[in-house]
Amino acid sequence: MKENKKKIVLLVDNCTAHASLPKLKNIEDVLFPSNYTSILQPLDMGIIKCFKGYYRRRLVDSILINIENKVEEPFKAVNVKEACDNIAGSWWEVMEINNS
Repeated sequence: MKENKKKIVLLVDNCTAHASLPKLKNIEDVLFPSNYTSILQPLDMGIIKCFKGYYRRRLVDSILINIENKVEEPFKAVNVKEACDNIAGSWWEVMEINNS
């Protein structure tokens, strides 16, 4: 790049991990303003909201099943495996919408 006199701009969000970027020749790092990455990142434009909605629906369904089955503490009866299954199922629901 140096021989060809090319320069690159590296756009970086304000994550604390990016605070100590190395100084590179022909590469200039430009930080986004605070809270600007959510506007630019595609996952923040609805996919995360959609995923959370599916996950919450599954969680509420699970709690309702626990209430119907008269589980002693229906809100605490969700275990880690069930949470992981809900996460996976919710993500697949998001993927189905995007692929159709």
